[in-house]
Amino acid sequence: MRNLSKVGLISLCLSCSANPVWQVAMTTDKTGRLLTVSNEMLSVTLTEKDSWTIREIWFEGTLMVGRFGANGAVASVKPAARMPEAKDGWMGTGHGFETVKTHTIIIDEKPVDLKPGDVIDAKIITLTKDSNIGPLDQIAEICFPETGDRLIERTRFTANRSLEDSLNFVYAYMHCNENALTDWRAWLDPQNTEDGQCIKDDQTFSLNKDVLAIAMFGPKTGKGIVYVYPEVYAGGPRGNFFWDRTRDNKLYFQPKIPGVISSKGDTCQYVLTVVPFSAKTSEWQEEAGKTVAASIGKNEIP
Repeated sequence: MRNLSKVGLISLCLSCSANPVWQVAMTTDKTGRLLTVSNEMLSVTLTEKDSWTIREIWFEGTLMVGRFGANGAVASVKPAARMPEAKDGWMGTGHGFETVKTHTIIIDEKPVDLKPGDVIDAKIITLTKDSNIGPLDQIAEICFPETGDRLIERTRFTANRSLEDSLNFVYAYMHCNENALTDWRAWLDPQNTEDGQCIKDDQTFSLNKDVLAIAMFGPKTGKGIVYVYPEVYAGGPRGNFFWDRTRDNKLYFQPKIPGVISSKGDTCQYVLTVVPFSAKTSEWQEEAGKTVAASIGKNEIP
């Protein structure tokens, strides 16, 4: 894992805790500003270029989620809602046409204006984005709790017009899982599971169901990642599904929108807990199951 305390970075230890569990750093590269939250186990980088969405997730030195495509929320809008310069109907994240109104960094309950080169130690970090994606206004939060082992994503959508004539569908969450994460298990509810693999790299789709949780595992790396919802959310035609691609195994959640919300002013919210883990290949499903069971009901952002 990259060391964020290299010479040249300015340490601004603002945490009131005697035992901070995270370090947050603002840096830049040729694409613009990058925000990295990390500790000895976990490192998550967000990029301003892609509307402050996740660029990478590393766990114990292994890449789990990468910039192989867009991570975050994206909408497919109808012609009436498209920007004049848009070549297609995609809006949000790496597809562009998302307007970020504000991006706030809260460190141990204090708002902080990070400048490139700044590093802060912290116990709890919450990143909040207020943005517009065509017919949807979005409040997206990512919290790094004091457990130090996970991130919690919360996305709130509000329709700013009738969705019947403006929106085809929305992906509330997208995660470009590294291609080594081939084996998966989905919890349709706390007791019933379904297993599968993404090993063909042939652009096919699988799962296509409403779920409570999903785990992915890489037999060659001994690393996995668990995605847990607080409940089984109503999904659209595909619900939760994998796209088996050459460079990644991308996981999508397509909620039932339009449907859950349809009229101007309607609001809905989705929460997702993301927890990487290590396991022996023969035991990964058991370890993932323990993480799922322990995470249900603990999806609240502090």
